[in-house]
This record gives sequence, structure tokens and C-alpha cells, in this order.
Amino acid sequence: MTALYLSNIHKKYDKTTIIENLSLTIASGEFIVLVGPSGCGKSTLLRMIAGLEMPDSGTLMMGEKDVTHLAAGKRSLSMIFQSYALYPHMTVRENLAFGLRNIRTPADEITRRIDHAATMLKLEEMLDRLPQNLSRRSAAARGHRAFNCPETRAVPVR
Repeated sequence: MTALYLSNIHKKYDKTTIIENLSLTIASGEFIVLVGPSGCGKSTLLRMIAGLEMPDSGTLMMGEKDVTHLAAGKRSLSMIFQSYALYPHMTVRENLAFGLRNIRTPADEITRRIDHAATMLKLEEMLDRLPQNLSRRSAAARGHRAFNCPETRAVPVR
């Protein structure tokens, strides 16, 4: 993973300031949670990190690379939306592996990443189940989506 640096990020919609002068460092491998009331800017911040929106001012760095104005598709990052999707005909393991197989990741690396994600998300017992047999579909979906972003992961938590 890559460290993420936000410096003096500012975002307004019309005349309403949503994020004002936000600076934040997220170290490589660090896990954070954004918590706050509705409308405080959590989703806006994640959308800016993902490149789905641009800040009005400030700098967003991924490692040494300035990605402030880089399009979402050019960033090594994914955002998980609240409406998640799992392929119903695939097990949790197959859903987790899907994105990695598409980018031709070696099988041993796929296994390593799946094992790591399953442990982190506490999904070890569910890896061979189909989505309709899960009560924790959102956790499986977070794992599935996380594999499409090799560097930084933006995960909105409700």
C-alpha cells in the first residue's frame, strides 16, 4: 500500500463549505474510519480521494505522486459504495479473486491476498459459501472491491 497525504483540502458546493482546510496523513498499511453526522463531508472526502470529485483547493498525494487532479481511472484506488455487488454464482473466495485474476495476478499471490483479506475481515469460515448463504454480504463485498485497488483503499463506513 501507499501512504496518503491530504494537505489543506477545501471543498464547497455553491456557497456551502463542506470541507475546510483539511490536512490528513494516512500511513502505508494504516486502517482508519471516518465517523461523523450526516452531511459533515465523509463521503465528499472519500470521493475526492477516489478522484470522483476534485477539491477546490489543496493537494492530495499518494506516496510521492500528486494525484489532486488525476482522473479516478488513473489512480491505484477503489471506492466501495454502499450498494455493493457480489457475483451470485461465485463463492466468496471466487468473488475476492475475480479482480486479481482479471489483471493476471499469479495464483500464489491471489491466495496470499485472499487469506490476508479474509483474516482482516473475519471471513475465513465463509470463503467457500455463495452470497445467498451469507449474512455478512457487505463484509464479503468490501473484500471483493478491496482487491481492485493495489495501493490505497477508501472504505466508507456507516
